[in-house]
This record gives sequence, structure tokens and C-alpha cells, in this order.
Amino acid sequence: MAQICTSNPGKLWAGLLALVLLLGACGAPAVQPLRLGDAPWQSGEQANYTLLDADDNPMGTALLALSQEPVNGAPGWVLRRQVTGSGGSEVSSVSMSAAGYRPAQSALSISDSAGTERVSATYDQGEVNLDLTTKLNNTTVQRINVPSDARDQRSLWTLVRTLPLAQGYATELNSFLPLTGRLERVTVTVGKEEQVNVAAGLFDAWNIVIDYGDRQTRLWIGVDAPHALVKVEDGGLTWELAQLENGAP
Repeated sequence: MAQICTSNPGKLWAGLLALVLLLGACGAPAVQPLRLGDAPWQSGEQANYTLLDADDNPMGTALLALSQEPVNGAPGWVLRRQVTGSGGSEVSSVSMSAAGYRPAQSALSISDSAGTERVSATYDQGEVNLDLTTKLNNTTVQRINVPSDARDQRSLWTLVRTLPLAQGYATELNSFLPLTGRLERVTVTVGKEEQVNVAAGLFDAWNIVIDYGDRQTRLWIGVDAPHALVKVEDGGLTWELAQLENGAP
């Protein structure tokens, strides 16, 4: 049996550690530049979802809708989201440019038996102006500096559909959530192709991870156009596509 000899064991262990780290790095996809392509969806698209808990018990429903509308006088898209459950409801919208999907305005209202909380945001060249109204109808105004390329976090699931989807593609982007005023650098990685069976049918879909650093969201995006958002695992809830209306060409 061959033996490895060294007069300095510390150097040997350092070399082995470096080799292990190098091999580990080789298994992770290299981060590539962010490339958001043309919208694969049509104006009027509506996707309905069933929300399930960890034991697959129904927890509510959700709707994601996209419409082509002017945003600040230029071509744009408006993403609307409505979530309804036994504990209350959430309604939000994000208005963004057609070129690059940069946010212009967003709004969110969260309602339950105690009242409604509202947050509105206006994006302006590296700044976000926030209006926050509590359930007691107290309003505060806040201004936060963000990178000019930040996207509204509520739009990320939709924007992933415009990426050059292929196994091993990975990219990074800045994500901002007006509700918390939190800016995060997130990594999006496209995994392998899988078959996903939901109420809307059987889909070939890319398994995609959005990594926020302290948590992850997993998406399944249809391989074929319009690259529908088929399934989501996020924060202990699973979204499963129940019905898709593609909108007008």
C-alpha cells in the first residue's frame, strides 16, 4: 500500500482541506449575468392556485393576474395577486416597466378580523417612498435608498419566467420588500427538469430555487411557453396551479 509522507502534517491537512473546498465549489453553478427576456405571458393571463399546508390540507386560494398597462407613460405590466384564507386576505399589485421589469409602484393590503394594514411604495431612481397605514389607521411615511436595479420581491416569481431557463443557469438580483423595508441579494438557480402533477394537469417543469440567504423558495416553472408557474413551496405553504387562462395574444 502506498503511503503519503510529509515532514509538515499541517501543510498536508491544509492541502486536503483546500481540495475538498475546491471540489465543493465545482458542484455549484457559476453565477451568470442577469438576463431577463421578453414576457412569455399575454395580457389578461390569470392563474388560480390552491394553497396547502405541510400535511396537504387546503388552506386557501390565490390568484395571480397580469395585464399590459401604461406605467409612468411608458409600456408596462401590472401584476396583481390575491390570497384568501380562513384567517383573512391579502391583495397586492406591482406596476413595472415592460423593458427590464423595473418597479414603479406597488401596493399591498392585508386584512383580518382586526382590520386592514396597507403599504404603498413608489420607486424613484434609487429611492423608495413608503406609506404605511396600520389597522388603527395611523399612517407613517418613510424613504429608503435601494439600488436602482432592485426589483419588487412580489414580482420575483413572475420574473423568473423570463430568464433563460436551462439546467445549471444561476444568477443574482436585488430584491426589495416594501412591507418590511428589507433589501436582499438573492440567487436564482435552475435545477433539473421534473414532471409535476397538479389540478391543472401534468407539466414538465424546471425545479428552481430562490435563495435569500436565510431561507429558500422553490418554484416549478413550465418548460414550454408561456412557462407557467406550476407550483411553489414558500414559507410552509405549497401553491399548486388549479387553472390557467393564458390571456389574449
